[in-house]
Amino acid sequence: MKLKSSLKADELDYIKKYIEQWQNKFNIINIADDTYCLDKNFSDKSNDFGFVFLFYANMLEKKEYMEQLEYYDFEDGECDYAI
Repeated sequence: MKLKSSLKADELDYIKKYIEQWQNKFNIINIADDTYCLDKNFSDKSNDFGFVFLFYANMLEKKEYMEQLEYYDFEDGECDYAI
């Protein structure tokens, strides 16, 4: 996920808070500049796919703030490019 560089300060603040809200809800961490995954210290690994996909689905709702948004499924090797 990569945010648009043209975002105004208030838009940037809004989308960062939005991302953080869903990160906290689904135990998602930022592991690289534009890469997010389930926190490896989270105890319920059985729902890895569900949490990661729900995080992605919520980011889709705000794709107008993003320059790039994609979901990569490590298990199947498939990638969904939203933007």
